[in-house]
Amino acid sequence: MKAKPAIWERLTSQDPLRAAMSYTDYFWEDNPNDVGRRQRSMPDEQLFALMTALYEHLGGADAETKLGFWKRI
Repeated sequence: MKAKPAIWERLTSQDPLRAAMSYTDYFWEDNPNDVGRRQRSMPDEQLFALMTALYEHLGGADAETKLGFWKRI
């Protein structure tokens, strides 16, 4: 998947932890089975793996500790 320039610019202008957290906002979709509700477009485990990769790509250190909190919730 190729990132749109505006999205990539927004993510890379933030510190690694904030970028990883806001990255999840791009993975919501409408839930056709429940009008007015949204759901993630991929399983949480896959999304967490992508968050971790983005965090490390942007220079974040000690991803296991920093993002462990988000994995628990």
